[in-house]
Amino acid sequence: MFGRKSPPAVPSAAPVAPVALTPDLQKLFTGGFQHHQAGRLADAAAAYREVLATAPGHFDARHLLGVIALQQGRLDEARDQITQALRSSPRDATAYGNLGTVHLHAGRLNEARASYETALAFNPKNLDAAVNLSLVLRRLGDPAAAAVRLRAALAAGGAIELRNELGAALLEAGDAAGAAKEFEAVLRKHPAHANAHNNLALALERSGKFDEAIRQYERAIALDGSLAATGNRAALLARRGQHEEARMGFEDAVSRDPRSAQAHANLGALLRELGELDTARTHLLEALHLDPRLFEARFNLAQLALAAGDTPSAQAQLDRLLADEPRSAEVHALRAQVLLAQSLVRDASLAIDRAIEFDPQLAQAHHLRGLIWMAMGDAKLAQASHEQALRLDPEHAAARWASVMARLPATRDEEAEALTSRASFAQGVSQLDAFFQGPRLGAGRAVVGSTQPFYLAYQRGNHRDLLVPYGQLCARLSGLAQASPAQAAPPSPAVHTGRPVRVGIVSAHIRDHSVWTAIVRGWVANVDRSRIEVSVFHVGAISDTQTDAARQLVPHFDGRGASAQEWQRRIEAFAPHALVFPEVGMDAMTAKLASRRLAPWQAASWGHPLTTGLPTIDAFISAQALEPSHAQDHYSEQLIALPGLGVCYEPLGVTPERIDRRSLGLPADAPLLLCPGLAQKYAPEDDGLWADIARRLPAARLVFFRSGAPVLQERLARRMRGAFDRHGLNIDDHVVWLAHLSRPQFFGLMQEATLFLDSVGFSGFNTAMQAIECGLPVVALEGDAMRGRFAAGILREAGLDECVATDTAHYADIAVALASDSAQRSAVASHLRKHGPALFGTKAPVDALATLLLGRYA
Repeated sequence: MFGRKSPPAVPSAAPVAPVALTPDLQKLFTGGFQHHQAGRLADAAAAYREVLATAPGHFDARHLLGVIALQQGRLDEARDQITQALRSSPRDATAYGNLGTVHLHAGRLNEARASYETALAFNPKNLDAAVNLSLVLRRLGDPAAAAVRLRAALAAGGAIELRNELGAALLEAGDAAGAAKEFEAVLRKHPAHANAHNNLALALERSGKFDEAIRQYERAIALDGSLAATGNRAALLARRGQHEEARMGFEDAVSRDPRSAQAHANLGALLRELGELDTARTHLLEALHLDPRLFEARFNLAQLALAAGDTPSAQAQLDRLLADEPRSAEVHALRAQVLLAQSLVRDASLAIDRAIEFDPQLAQAHHLRGLIWMAMGDAKLAQASHEQALRLDPEHAAARWASVMARLPATRDEEAEALTSRASFAQGVSQLDAFFQGPRLGAGRAVVGSTQPFYLAYQRGNHRDLLVPYGQLCARLSGLAQASPAQAAPPSPAVHTGRPVRVGIVSAHIRDHSVWTAIVRGWVANVDRSRIEVSVFHVGAISDTQTDAARQLVPHFDGRGASAQEWQRRIEAFAPHALVFPEVGMDAMTAKLASRRLAPWQAASWGHPLTTGLPTIDAFISAQALEPSHAQDHYSEQLIALPGLGVCYEPLGVTPERIDRRSLGLPADAPLLLCPGLAQKYAPEDDGLWADIARRLPAARLVFFRSGAPVLQERLARRMRGAFDRHGLNIDDHVVWLAHLSRPQFFGLMQEATLFLDSVGFSGFNTAMQAIECGLPVVALEGDAMRGRFAAGILREAGLDECVATDTAHYADIAVALASDSAQRSAVASHLRKHGPALFGTKAPVDALATLLLGRYA
């Protein structure tokens, strides 16, 4: 946020009503007033006090003594002196106006409003009071009321200057065209009015007329060297991605007036956007030193804390801002963003509702509402919100990007929706590529990865051809011309014999998350440290005890929040020979960094089980047991299939918690068929499978879980009810929906369960491994792509091919047979107890990965 506000009018210091004094006292007062006019405030105050010592009820001396206190920032004294003066002259409009300014400077907006309204009641032509009342009303979030007041003042014969303030109020109320007319009216009478040129530029900018706006800013600067216009021009250049020109403008403003808090705040805001967080912090703190109440400096410090991953500091700064600016839409919107970063979706939703209530025209608020809708699982409402943001601000790069990502829904009601959404996404990527050209390149670079096509993974099929154009777009905007990986790679750092190969791991999920527990932990815990030096870059905002454990496993661990530019600097300082991104497509920061060439060889892995499509990613690390024979066709990268399951997975060692079936709504003696996948893993084309199993096993209960977004759960439940109805079944007789369980509770439930039914299409690796750890028989369908083969691969590695289905009919047959035949089920469980442990702690994949890396660089 760049500041564009004007200060309130200077308080009047003219005496209002002459009061009869002795000639000596009148001479003393007149001399004091002359000192006041000349700026000799101490001499003026001394004279006024001497008058009051003899004539304590003298209005002018008391009032002007209060004005001096206001001018010197002694607000409590100013309030007391002017209030006492008004007892002598209770209808003095000028004094009420100055009292309003005291309240305004003290942040007492309601009191300021009352004082200015009283001043205008006594003198409707009081220009200062009208202007300042409009400012207060705008600060209170009511620019429309400010416009009404200013129109009334104009009708009463107010000066043309009021039209400039009226335009400012209309602009804040969302009427850019009306505002422009007012500013143009001022300029017809006063063509050299620099502030009107600046304000007209703001109105043109809001209307999307950016070139005209630049010309008006430059006109204002030419007239009087306007610092406000200099900052606003630079802010517009920054919005258009012309960051170097913007930086020059902001630095020019600081050099011309190093005591300008606003200039420092604006430069700090740009540097924050550019990722230069330390320098940005320096300028923002200097702005606060110069003006401790400056909104833009405080707001940008909160944004900076969020960018650095310091959500507690961001929240604390916002709480202080809201205490002073309770109706600020920008602050409520940023608060929503901070809450969303902590996955506090419901709280974020309430905060963004407040932001839109206070300013329905704030494009950023509608964009954030879209992100919140997406987190809640409603892609249609998300897309509508992003499109509303774009109607309000066609240059809102993040909303434009997110509107395309939202074309891929988390779940769908019909199979045909998947094909339609993919076609729409492909069209959207092409539109983004056309939009982010020329001066918009900088804006495009800033939004790369801000949202990703995450839910594409939950649609079946080979999506390589869909993701390659997307990956090329990300790489182009990140500064890499379209090129082959070999051309894009920088020279390899020299590796001297006997020195370790440096490998960096960049992930946002170095915590109790499947990316860490299933993939990364086993790699870093078992790698040969004498030959491979691992550095972990934890770019996520959430840390826990597993993060602390990771810190102890590697010689170099960096989990300090930073911007993309700063992360790039830190990674390049490590000078890695290879970088591994375990989960490209799940997190904004990893997506940004993976789109850049930071090491000679860069690889992704199956934390997010789709090709990245990025020309900056050379390899995709997978596993032999998880891939079909034609697997390379699914990847733009070179596929590297490590032995077995590709990981060194350790058992969780959870102590199961005994469950009470009745408290969970589970029949005491019914066979329990666990279906623990997230709602988005269940596709509409498979709904009939679960109904068919229920029909053939009427005494059993299929146990699904209410985890994840409530909208997705409701959509799945509605779809499933329809499928059961079509099979002539009452779903409530066959399906139980459980709330999220703790890990010990889930392990306790698995001990009670009869079977584990893996999700079809998008399989569950971690949950299947947990079932194996518990000795619970698993049924899985072997899909066409890796993400549909996790559990199947685990079962085949365990020697249980008979539990792997080739289609849904076969899946149902296996499930029914195992649930119905206790002997067969016991045989599978016995096999798991005997052979399942061999799946855990396998070092062969780690050794193979090390051999690969050493073969490239040792």
